[in-house]
Formats: sequence, structure tokens, C-alpha cells
Amino acid sequence: MANISVKHNTIKEGLQCYGSTQFLKFLLVGGTAFIMNYGTACLTRVALSPVRFTLGISIAMGYIVGTLISFVLNKTFTFKAYDEKLSLQAIKFMLVAISSLLLTTMITYFFVIGYDLAGFTFLPSKSVLDSTAHFLALTLATIYNYLAMKHYSFKKKAVLD
Repeated sequence: MANISVKHNTIKEGLQCYGSTQFLKFLLVGGTAFIMNYGTACLTRVALSPVRFTLGISIAMGYIVGTLISFVLNKTFTFKAYDEKLSLQAIKFMLVAISSLLLTTMITYFFVIGYDLAGFTFLPSKSVLDSTAHFLALTLATIYNYLAMKHYSFKKKAVLD
């Protein structure tokens, strides 16, 4: 019987064997930004609970915090992108972030509206519905963000031989 155990000398070697280290770094950075985004949004939603349009405001506040963390960590850690000027990268990143904010907000509201229109009642409160919808929208936006950052915001310049 063949020995199926695999040994790796370094963590990096193991990650390369099992998938893209860049994507794993993106997920780590994204997870950090996600936690900060979602946490900020939840805290903002609680702080502004008597205010009308609390959901939209809290999503925007979460995005501001999460986006700043994401830009710095993705530029320096995930993509190691130093080919372009910082200002150009920041503009491209913000275009992606703004489109992602719009996408996330639309998905969140479509989920909430769809839940209400369908007459579902399995979630215990409006607050839980809003948080669940936002969580699902952020998860979908992660896929969009990776592709947009890799191929647009932090795209490496082609090396000519």
C-alpha cells in the first residue's frame, strides 16, 4: 500500500502545494477586513438604532473601515503591488470599493425585500434579517473583490522578455 502522507518543510511550501498562496493571503486579509467591516456596521447599527435608514448608514461606515484596512494589507501583503504610483492604485482600489459597496447594498436590500415579499418569518427580528442579509452580501462581494483587485487595482505590469 502506498504511503499517502505528505510532508512539507515550510508553511509556504505546504500552501503552494494546496493552492494559490496569493488567494489564501487575500482571504486572510479579506477576513480581517470583513470582521472590521461587519463589526463596525453592527456597532453603528446599534448606535444609530433610533435613526431612519440605519442599515444603509451602517453598511457605509463598515465599508469605510474595512476598505482602508483592505487597501493597505492587500497592497503590501497579498499582491505586493509596487509597480504603479500609490495614488493610481488608490483610485483604482476606490473604484472597486465603491462598486463593491453598491453591489453589497443592492444585494442586502434585495434579500431583505425578497424575504418580506415572500412572507418568510423564520428569522426572529428585523435586526437579525438585516444582519443576515448584509453577511450574505459581503460573502458574495468577496469573490468580486478578489477578481477586481487582482486584475485591475493591483495588476502586475507584463514583463517583456
